[in-house]
Amino acid sequence: MRYIMYCLLAALVVIGGLFWVSRKDNSKTYDFSRTFTESPLVIKNRKVLKLRNEFHYIAGLTEKNIFLGDKAYSGKLFTTDYNLNNGQYKDLNVPDSTRIAWKAVKIFVNYPDVFLIEGITPTILRGSYSNPGQYNTYTQDNQPFHHPLPLSKNSFLARVYDTNTNSFILTKGLLDPISSLDSKYVLEQQNKNIFSSDGMLTYDPVTQKVVYTHFYHNELICFDTDLNPIYKGNTIDPISKAQLKMDTIQSENKMTLSAPPLYVNKQNNAYNGKLYVRSALVASNENKQAFKHNTVIDVYTLNNTEIAYQNSFYILSYKNEKLREFKVFNNHIISLQGNYLVIDQFNVKP
Repeated sequence: MRYIMYCLLAALVVIGGLFWVSRKDNSKTYDFSRTFTESPLVIKNRKVLKLRNEFHYIAGLTEKNIFLGDKAYSGKLFTTDYNLNNGQYKDLNVPDSTRIAWKAVKIFVNYPDVFLIEGITPTILRGSYSNPGQYNTYTQDNQPFHHPLPLSKNSFLARVYDTNTNSFILTKGLLDPISSLDSKYVLEQQNKNIFSSDGMLTYDPVTQKVVYTHFYHNELICFDTDLNPIYKGNTIDPISKAQLKMDTIQSENKMTLSAPPLYVNKQNNAYNGKLYVRSALVASNENKQAFKHNTVIDVYTLNNTEIAYQNSFYILSYKNEKLREFKVFNNHIISLQGNYLVIDQFNVKP
């Protein structure tokens, strides 16, 4: 029953995402301002590599290399350097006997460790990048999860759905030996609507802070690595209440979105004491065409006691492709735009 409820809920979240993807650009401006200074990116140093498809995602970053997973080839990893030279696909040599939901697998590289994780069955494979084929396998019987986020060789975060309370809960799991997922933080709902608590996790390996950013309203929550909340904050937009229209399917006793939701925050990435948020809203002092054709990033400082807005900048679109994902590492910002891997460089180290 728990598994069925998880699948139903996951399907609803996907449907919500499809609603958003299918809608037209919303050019409405909102009552807040952004601070645009001179762009911190050195555009003349931009490097671009065409990938074989649009299904790649960022699996990990090191000082020398970028690692990309490929949803079309779940058992392979693409590796290149920051000059985008010597790119190659590497077979992770997962044994054929491994039972895993391949379509749900996501690869994470915390070099030298490689994780293949899927939360449906659920299963975690941990191996070494330099010695693919040798994996430790961990299973979480009757504990499906989603949005996994490895913290270290032996620990990871995830979000689970609690059928008893109809709530999303942030959890922490341990490996060697594997432990049951420990419920750590129940995400608050607005108007008893579970969709209002939907969002995304990111981890700053430099400051060891974890941040949860909501999709549909402006609340941010900063945690330590044990998911103890340090403080809450807000993005600079005025959307404090999720704007969601719901219907009830009486025959199935479940809620569903009846209209496209208003996205406030699309993506986030924390690095070196800063939080980079891809906003979905146009500011009142912003050029609508610049917003439409590029990707605005709002930068926040993760202090010890509060989160503070710093400034904003654009990641320029390459060949009018839509940005799908981005990460910050050292003095680079790495983005996936269509089937292109794009590397921009900061003027100064972020």
